[in-house]
Amino acid sequence: MQKVFYFFNFPWFFFILALTSMEVQARVGEERSKLEIRLFRSGGLQIKEDKLVMQKQKGVTYLKFEPYFPSSTEIRLYYKTLDGRRPKPSELENRVPEGWVLHVIYYKGVSVLEVYQKNGKIDEFEKNHLLDFQRENSFWVETSKEVSIQTASCFQHDFIRNDQTTKAKILGNSSMIFFSSDFDLALARAKEEEQRKSAPESIKGF
Repeated sequence: MQKVFYFFNFPWFFFILALTSMEVQARVGEERSKLEIRLFRSGGLQIKEDKLVMQKQKGVTYLKFEPYFPSSTEIRLYYKTLDGRRPKPSELENRVPEGWVLHVIYYKGVSVLEVYQKNGKIDEFEKNHLLDFQRENSFWVETSKEVSIQTASCFQHDFIRNDQTTKAKILGNSSMIFFSSDFDLALARAKEEEQRKSAPESIKGF
């Protein structure tokens, strides 16, 4: 079972994540090059045009925490058709085109958060498949059955892996998010630190 480390010092978390990323074999924790090779072989492509990226990021939850991302963080969006064929450029004009839009946040080339958006409802088989290939050698525990130490968090979750390293949430009928527990905690700590520092200024004059 993989050890879980909770880092209260924000820079140290990202330093250690960089050193240990090669040990993580699940999709969250995977190197960008490996993820892209697999995706591109299945007919996927990266969405690069700024206008299209902004269009497809509308309403996503991770953007409100972007101010707390470290400088080595990168966001990439991808598109994959349902049948694996190479998509036409015109298909990307729709906010959620026919198929899947994948949002990935990388830290130093390693995936720490992934959002899967589908045009249409994610059915039970697709949900179970997404959960299955993200579980590595662990298994998922529903939040209602979860027994764990409460920690600071930016993102809510429905499932957490038994090894505590990855969390997941179903977003409505058409999206799912998977993210590193340590990345989530690090962002929450950074947010708390900013609030702590700004508190004296916000009440100045009372």
